[in-house]
Amino acid sequence: MDARRFLGSVAFFAETLTADELDTLAVGARDVQFDRGVTIIREHDAGDSLFVVVQGAATVSIRDAGMDRSVATLRGGEIFGEMSLLTGAPRAATVVAQTPVVALEVDHSALRPLLKAEPLLSERFAEMLEKRRAELDQLYGPGLWPFLGRKSRDFALSIRSYFDVADRTAH
Repeated sequence: MDARRFLGSVAFFAETLTADELDTLAVGARDVQFDRGVTIIREHDAGDSLFVVVQGAATVSIRDAGMDRSVATLRGGEIFGEMSLLTGAPRAATVVAQTPVVALEVDHSALRPLLKAEPLLSERFAEMLEKRRAELDQLYGPGLWPFLGRKSRDFALSIRSYFDVADRTAH
């Protein structure tokens, strides 16, 4: 699989990274596979990576009023785990492979060199997180995600802090 081409087709990265940044990120991304029924991530667990589904389907569920509630099915080109990757926040949902899943995993160590080289990238990722939150709220209802109400600047500060990147926006 061509990781560079695939990551470049995913809006979360294509709208945030330059061509050179996508090249660098692709080098650090790794192919992962999960059998049907495997829990890929578990709600509230620590995490420092995101996954991009290349092939297969995965079910997203959250714990709501003491019960597990399925909120989405992810397919090729869709991402999950972005808040954990960018801010170190605990996982917001449980994701289980509904079919065999092939994915690309992007972890903290793959993204760190990009943010170190271009600290203002945190602002671009923060805007994507805010956009993503709004999309999730519209699709699945407000209040399901722990980052509800956060604004782009708050996300940017969290990203810079988590990656230990200087704030070049301060004067």
